[in-house]
Amino acid sequence: TWRYKRNAVINYPHSGDNSITYWAPDVFFHEETWHMYLTIVPGVFTDWAHPRTIAHFTSTDMLSWHYESTLKLANEKVIDADVIALPDGGWRMFYNNEPDGKSVYYADSDDLYHWQDKGKAQLASRGEGPVAFKWQGYWWLIVDAWRGLAVYRSNDLTRWEQQTGYLLADPGTGKDDGINGGHPDVVVENDRAWLFYF
Repeated sequence: TWRYKRNAVINYPHSGDNSITYWAPDVFFHEETWHMYLTIVPGVFTDWAHPRTIAHFTSTDMLSWHYESTLKLANEKVIDADVIALPDGGWRMFYNNEPDGKSVYYADSDDLYHWQDKGKAQLASRGEGPVAFKWQGYWWLIVDAWRGLAVYRSNDLTRWEQQTGYLLADPGTGKDDGINGGHPDVVVENDRAWLFYF
């Protein structure tokens, strides 16, 4: 059961510009602080030739967000951050690099504030909206492949094996479920993985 609370306050340096739009937030809690990695688009455009970046925000209440930085990634046309904790410490972010054929790239950080881009993830296909998680002894990465969701499995978060078929490749039968599934997220609870999708 969900109840609207209020709009989040995004204290981005140019937040007075009403043409800025915010996309695809990735939010999680770590050491008494909420972190959000948010795609920033500086306007509403008729083409895809304009910049879009991923910015880091922090909060203590998930309602008011303090701008930390804009990440230096592969270029300034990146979207769809997804951050996971690495098993030996540190963090990994998967994201979509649009100029490279909308391929999935990744970056690593020791502290969530400073990131080093590592280049293209070793995936067999392109896609957007990546989401990574640990489940049943493996790492999994699910990517919107525009014909359903491509599923990858890995032992080390580096070498990825694509699984057969695509999740939600066929449209559903519900009122608002008439096309294939896109832009997923996954919640793992009590050994079950729950997939939410657009």
